[in-house]
Amino acid sequence: MKKSGSEVGRIDHQLILQIQTEINYLKEVLTRVAAVVKSLSSRGLAMRGHEDKIGSTHSGNFGMSLELIAEFDLFLKNHISTFGIKGKRTTSYLSFTVFEQFIKIMGEKVKKTIVNEIKNAKHFSIIVDSTADISHTDQLAFIFRYATINGEPVERFLQFLANPGHKSKDLADTVFMVLGENEIDFNNCRGQSYDNASNMSGIYSGLQARIKEACPHAVYIPCAAHSLNLVGECAANCCINANDFINFLQNIYSFFSASTYRWDMLDQSLSKPDNETVKRLSDTRWAARYEACLSLSRNWNDILKASNIFINNPTENSKTKCECNGLLKKIKSLEIGIVVSVWNDILERFNIVNLDTSFMNECIHFLGYLKGLPESVSTKSVLYLCQVMKDDNLLDIYPYVNIALRMFLCVPASNTSAERSFSTLKRVKTYLRSLMNDNRLNSLAILNIESQFTTSLNYDEIIEDFARSKARRKILI
Repeated sequence: MKKSGSEVGRIDHQLILQIQTEINYLKEVLTRVAAVVKSLSSRGLAMRGHEDKIGSTHSGNFGMSLELIAEFDLFLKNHISTFGIKGKRTTSYLSFTVFEQFIKIMGEKVKKTIVNEIKNAKHFSIIVDSTADISHTDQLAFIFRYATINGEPVERFLQFLANPGHKSKDLADTVFMVLGENEIDFNNCRGQSYDNASNMSGIYSGLQARIKEACPHAVYIPCAAHSLNLVGECAANCCINANDFINFLQNIYSFFSASTYRWDMLDQSLSKPDNETVKRLSDTRWAARYEACLSLSRNWNDILKASNIFINNPTENSKTKCECNGLLKKIKSLEIGIVVSVWNDILERFNIVNLDTSFMNECIHFLGYLKGLPESVSTKSVLYLCQVMKDDNLLDIYPYVNIALRMFLCVPASNTSAERSFSTLKRVKTYLRSLMNDNRLNSLAILNIESQFTTSLNYDEIIEDFARSKARRKILI
């Protein structure tokens, strides 16, 4: 350590040197602890195990990761051997109380970064949706969509809120409360997107109506994904045989997947080994049923062949033969043949709208053609115009055009980001962690969902916040 002129000759010089040496030592330890917490939390992995003891095979992912690093890091190996196995009364900075403090600090930093981005973007849209977690507690997810400084539209998770209620008034009060707590100006809200439930989409007393009453510029956009499913349900109701056909597809899958023997027999009957066998249907998404219908259409003759093998096999039991006879009679009927042909085309279009971006690009191109826009502009859309204005320094010349484009980009088309956050909720709050409190849940959720920000956190800033919080005190000897 380099000595400054003011330190030379001081009576407490040795004490200052001792303090600085210990600070540097602890920074090295905490940097490694922060790295482990960052890696585990960004991937949604559990920290603790059955025991909070370094060296135990039941210490969990946190202890295991430190031990793994120590195999190649002599500094950490020496620290663990000196302090890590002495018990709870020894300050080692390797206990669960330390990494819990790091989780809290990192979660607050990521949340603050997102809130600052929203404020800098000024205009934003909100997406909210709720689901029950493993403890049967209703969790309301808050997603904000806005355009960054580069003009790129992003959707960021902010937090879960437990037990907000299902009435539109309760939901509206919750939205206002979250915006107020984070000091986000609600007058800058330009869009809102929810599912098609009446308490959310009601035009008189739904959440969207209450939001528009407080901010008339907050345009309501029904979730395109939910609307697509409603179109599928409507099409099914209009077709007398649609629901029967869906049940038939499910029955075929259930029959062959009931045992590995039946499944292997079906695989052996395929005329093209690369073909995929019968598919399981999705219970909720109409677009996902396309693959099940397509596999039936492609493997029609092979399924007939496999069914005949079961029926003509003298060693097969009567129940299997009876069930297979029913399926074979159904699949040979003219009615099923017509329905397969019709619904394969219908579900194919559902799948294109739901997954294929080329379809959307064609729509953009067509709209651009109707408006008389050049082909290069119509296909690259609004995001391209924002980038051109920024690269060519046109923001000061056309400020209102830039504002209009950014407002357009921040309006959501669906609330699928909220649905994705539910997947993280299921991974983070599992059966073994069902008693997790809301603050810890939000910290782990935002660190996992917004892992882009998590992995870019600065270790020095995290350690400084940790030191200021006085979570642990090291007694100097």
